[in-house]
Amino acid sequence: MKADLEVIVRETKRSREIVKGLLDFSRQSTPRRGKVNVNEVIENAITIVSNQLKINHVELKKEMLNTLPEISGDANQVQQVILNLIVNAIDALGNKGGKIEIVTTETRLSPYGVTKIRNATCPKGHDLMDSEHKIDGRPSIKLKAKSGKNEGFIHLDPVYGNHNHHYGIEFNKNEIIKLFCPQCGISLVDENDKGPDCGAPVYNLIIPEQGILKGCTKFGCGWQKWDFVDKSGDRNFVEIKISDNGCGINKDDLDKIFDPFFTTKGQKGTGLGLSVIWGIVDNHKGKISVESVVDKGTTFTINLPE
Repeated sequence: MKADLEVIVRETKRSREIVKGLLDFSRQSTPRRGKVNVNEVIENAITIVSNQLKINHVELKKEMLNTLPEISGDANQVQQVILNLIVNAIDALGNKGGKIEIVTTETRLSPYGVTKIRNATCPKGHDLMDSEHKIDGRPSIKLKAKSGKNEGFIHLDPVYGNHNHHYGIEFNKNEIIKLFCPQCGISLVDENDKGPDCGAPVYNLIIPEQGILKGCTKFGCGWQKWDFVDKSGDRNFVEIKISDNGCGINKDDLDKIFDPFFTTKGQKGTGLGLSVIWGIVDNHKGKISVESVVDKGTTFTINLPE
């Protein structure tokens, strides 16, 4: 009976955490923007978890830029991001303790590799975004592809200049891929427009109200061009790195950690924390990335525009 009650209590607590996570996830909205001192937000977050750091024998190192500029954002949401990442780092260290390092700095980033593609259509206006197939937590761009007698689907990385594409069929190196709208079958390739790097035909994706995204159709060539965002030039970002020397994340799991309900914590996790983090950063028009090595540690990098 006692064992059964313990299971009921444990699962009730877990259900409560899932409901709380779902509420946080569903409440993701446009940030209430104001001037945010990121260093101050981090200090507040550290104060909240200070006892947890002591209990778990965690050594915390800070290296924060004193002249860090303020950002335009929601201080409460940014603090939620920092808190969740620190708590995750503590969990990754386990009972043995370890080190967490937080670094803030200012950086300048090109739109290439940062700007998200939120909408894309074919020339007939059919939506190409696939919310069911996500890459790094974001809806991908679904295209029909043909290679010789084989045909299937590919999902393009929805970040301009990133090449973490998912291929549903195999291609030979340097092969020219034929691309079509998966709904109406219209070709997305302009045979008369050649890419500057390898001379292969270029595909065109219409980005509503933001021009045309061009890319190379040769397998392995990463050239892309989006004049609308390129003309805006580089932007200043505040960069936050939160690192730990804990258990790390399996390489096969890295692409899935921002997906709702995916967790590496087993019964202890709800799988919603990192989804909420991703949503907040995305709503701030920022970028979050992760690097991890099993048994070595993990580093989350957040870039938020000034």
